[in-house]
Amino acid sequence: MRIWLGLVTPEPDLQRYFGEKKASVVHKDALSRGYWGRHGVGVVTNVYLPEGEPCAFDLARFVSERSEGADFCITLVDRRWEALVANYRTACFVVPFDMLPQNRNFQNFFQSLTTSSLRILGQVAAKFDKGRDAELLTLPLRNFHADELREIAGSVAGDVFVDGLADTIESHLSRLRKRVRPRRQSNRKTLYAVDDRKRFFSYGHERHAAVETGADHTSHCVLCAKFRFGRKIDAARHYNVSETEGDRTSLNGEFANCHDVIRPEKRDTHLNMFANDMYY
Repeated sequence: MRIWLGLVTPEPDLQRYFGEKKASVVHKDALSRGYWGRHGVGVVTNVYLPEGEPCAFDLARFVSERSEGADFCITLVDRRWEALVANYRTACFVVPFDMLPQNRNFQNFFQSLTTSSLRILGQVAAKFDKGRDAELLTLPLRNFHADELREIAGSVAGDVFVDGLADTIESHLSRLRKRVRPRRQSNRKTLYAVDDRKRFFSYGHERHAAVETGADHTSHCVLCAKFRFGRKIDAARHYNVSETEGDRTSLNGEFANCHDVIRPEKRDTHLNMFANDMYY
């Protein structure tokens, strides 16, 4: 397994140190215990060095390209540039920082920051390994309407160092599990996650399409298809989304896609929707 670790800061000394030290910015003990010790991982590092003014779209492209092939994605971001990561905070594991070491001991600074980050990301990543919880944690955030999912996303996209983050996620996840059920007017045993609008989301086993890129899609769209809460997800799998409690399904309503374009959709059976909310 591989962790991609990126640094986003306007501070030249931090950029230089991080770029020179590479994976040694992570204390080796941080990878030998807990979740990481059970799985075995390596670390790849990169520094975001914009050619001109820093840009959210440029940064997203940088992260998407450099994290290709990684199983986990962490972005350490200076709070002065924190706005640049706003559109993919639920994709990568974003760790803001605002304290430069007064004694300029960058080694202690980065090893402390990455040790804490990896400990918490390991706790979040472990949530994906229990039963079918990964199918719930990767539900489309714009179109699956449920407070529980919004609360989980908000918690991970907020202050990741808040006490009890893993327990908070588990509390909301336990409520999200209660939404999983079959259709009430069907003899089939297929299970669905059902949102507040009584839309049925089934994680499809088909792999007959890939998430779209190019055209109006941005690198934010790509990142949100590749990662959820810092962990790699299967970008080739999608949810079958439909309505009605019986076997004869349909769909009628408004949906937001992966770059927040809202359109009315009417389908005779269902639509296919990826984790990043891109649908067809």
